[in-house]
Amino acid sequence: MMSTPQNDSTTHPHLCNARVLLTDLTQLRERILHSAKQRMARWHPWIQRDSFQPYAYNLACYLALRSEDLREYQLKLAPLGISTLGNSESHVLPTLNAVIATLNHICGEASVGYPTSTDFFLGQQRLSHEAEALFGSPPSGHETRIMVTLPSEAADDYAMEHHLVAKGVSVLRINCAHDTAAAWEKMATHVRRAASELGQPSRVMMDLGGPKCRTGAVVRKPKHGRLMVGDTIHLSKHGAEPILSAECTVECAVPEIIDQLLEHAEVWIDDGKLGTRVVQKKADGVVLSVIKAPAKGAKVKAGKGLNFPGTALALDSLTPLDCENLQTVVRLADIVGYSFVKNTGDIEALLRELSQYSDRKVMVIAKIETPEAVQNLPDIIAMAGGQSTLGIMIARGDLAVEVGYLKLSEIQEEMLWICEAASIPVIWATQVLEHAMKDGVPSRAEITDAAMSGRAECVMLNKGEYVDDVVQLLDQLLSNMQNLRTKKQSHMPILEAWK
Repeated sequence: MMSTPQNDSTTHPHLCNARVLLTDLTQLRERILHSAKQRMARWHPWIQRDSFQPYAYNLACYLALRSEDLREYQLKLAPLGISTLGNSESHVLPTLNAVIATLNHICGEASVGYPTSTDFFLGQQRLSHEAEALFGSPPSGHETRIMVTLPSEAADDYAMEHHLVAKGVSVLRINCAHDTAAAWEKMATHVRRAASELGQPSRVMMDLGGPKCRTGAVVRKPKHGRLMVGDTIHLSKHGAEPILSAECTVECAVPEIIDQLLEHAEVWIDDGKLGTRVVQKKADGVVLSVIKAPAKGAKVKAGKGLNFPGTALALDSLTPLDCENLQTVVRLADIVGYSFVKNTGDIEALLRELSQYSDRKVMVIAKIETPEAVQNLPDIIAMAGGQSTLGIMIARGDLAVEVGYLKLSEIQEEMLWICEAASIPVIWATQVLEHAMKDGVPSRAEITDAAMSGRAECVMLNKGEYVDDVVQLLDQLLSNMQNLRTKKQSHMPILEAWK
């Protein structure tokens, strides 16, 4: 009887694979440590909060890790049954050290020791701590807070704020692009009163308007109500005097933008509903040709947003009006929302302005709405988080128009990962359950989007007629998803549909 040949443990393909991986990952760790040290040296002058040092260091390590193509490592680690590097955002070095320790055991090398459980879960604990500092204690059933934008009528309707606080809404948002300081004060006072009466603290967030460019006055040619592809628009610096060559004349509310536009630059109107391109520059404006429009055309109205993807606009994120409004904001708000942040210079400007109000510290939400802000996100986090309790808002409305809808989903994912690596809470914003807020019935796609928002620490709802029902729906969705996953990590519960 022929004997069965035994595998030679020294030549088994998995063992050979493990030895190569051990060498490669040890070298990878050295490169990460070197890169992180260099980045931290650049960030050091910004970081004044000692508690933020480990957050920043883990982020520096994560950026170094993700500057490498890890796909080959992932494919080789999986057959060995070793946890891959795919969920390492909040604990980069502990994950890498654990993988290297396991490879040492497989290869029969001297053990370097495993990280402790504390090492692994410290990042999650830091993120929970920062989220609680920013948004307050989480509701029962899930860790994701709910934010609701207050409408103008909330200034004269205490019952509205009382009802939302009673429903468990953690943050009430006041948009300083609308209403008056007197109205904002009434809204904030209502929130404080409701929180006190109900014994359920709710935060007040006030959004600075920023240099949001909108359409001003609009003049249309007779019988040209809706614009189609090929029609032309005169985007004017001053007023809306019609010109014969254009179907529509639109005033630009921030006229200094006009001079920064070059021929062929794109201009998108009303959250991207109408796409145009500059075809002619004039002394008093530019002529735009419509390159994308709905099948039935689109009507341009006053007060609609203008976006300029591909054009790096030289505009201050902190406007003179914002600086004036800050006097009211720092008195009323727990959190200030900073619109159209682009770089660390913008962060410096806000922190410098806030330093004048030393009697009351407000926390900061940096709203990421442009490609430049995405590119500079790590530095924005290091500077702002190094000096103040910080959150990041993924402002998907303007961001989608600026970066393109096809890029939005991947950029949103990468922003979630980077913020988790830095233990920075994230707000998932724009059009969450929008149809449900307006019509009372959510679309199927909205349900999926809302369910996925549980990976953020806070979800923002806009104003709408059915806000009570939507808050209840979102609360239930978030509770359901909490049982399934945290961030990218599945909890692996029993599959209820097939048990």
